[in-house]
Order: sequence, then C-alpha cells, then structure tokens
Amino acid sequence: MDRDWIAVTNQWNNSYYKTEFSGYPLLERYFAAIRYIGGEPHGLCWIGEQGDGGAYDPNVPVETLKRALENKLTDYAMPDKQAHLKAHGLDELNLLVHGGFNIYAYNTPSGHVSLEEIARRSGEYYGTLAERHIFSRVWFFHSLDTADDLNQVLGFESGEGRIRWLAQLWPEFTIYPGSISGGR
Repeated sequence: MDRDWIAVTNQWNNSYYKTEFSGYPLLERYFAAIRYIGGEPHGLCWIGEQGDGGAYDPNVPVETLKRALENKLTDYAMPDKQAHLKAHGLDELNLLVHGGFNIYAYNTPSGHVSLEEIARRSGEYYGTLAERHIFSRVWFFHSLDTADDLNQVLGFESGEGRIRWLAQLWPEFTIYPGSISGGR
C-alpha cells in the first residue's frame, strides 16, 4: 500500500478506502473495508468487519468463561470470604455466570462456537480445578431481551430474537430443558 500510495486515484483527505481484496480470501471473508490514513509508511489504518464473520479466535468465548470461573473461585477461596459464608450457615453455594451480550461481543459473529460448546468446554475445565468444591453447582445463564418497540417498527413479531438459555456446568453438564437459543 505504501509503495502505491501516490498512484491511488480514489484518495480522499489523504486517505485511501479499499473494499476489494481479490487474491486475499481471508481479507475478503472477514473485512468489508480497510481505510488507510496518512500515506506515509506505517500510517494508520481502520479495518471494517464483515457482518457475517470477523477476525476472531473462536476460543475467546471459552477462555473468557474459564477466566470468569477462575476469578470467582479465587475470590470465594479467600479465608475471609469462607468465614463470612460459614457464618451464614449455608447448605450449599451455587455460582451463576451470566453471558448476556458479551457472548455476541466476544464470540465470532457467525457463531463458530455454539453456546453448548462454550458451556461444555468451560464445564470440563472447571472440573479440573482444585478448589472446584467451593461451589455446589455452577451454572451458565445466557439471556438477551428484545426491543419489542424496535421489532414492531422493523416488522418482526414481539419477542423475536429473545434468548433464554441455561446450562449446569458442574458437577455434571446439563442443558436446562426449557432453554431456547433463538426465536421465542
């Protein structure tokens, strides 16, 4: 790009906007556009993602959930936290991790990793942790509410796109039977 900068005909305010990437199938798959700004070697560039994919590692959502589980175990394993919980005389302690919008923010937009796969792999990992017995059960809850007023404007049915999904990760992996992963 730096070599051809002067010859580029569709410059605008010292920037170049490229939308075709023939010969580069990965760029074509993941990016809608790249805007080069500056023209000097090592100038800035902006990369626009495609709507149906992205340059994401599909393991990121799994690793994110694993880190959340580790952080909660570390927090609840602290002696002061254990003493506080013991003082309440609890019969069991359950951990509920909420996915929400982060599943879409950190997962590949085309959904290369399903909610079930994220939950299953994270549950298997949790089972390997030494302090796993701090929690009697570990749950992963994913929910998204729809904007029904927007659905009406766009011509979708009320509740379209609503998600309620629940899985027990530990001590055994189970997807709650009433869970739905899309639609109503």
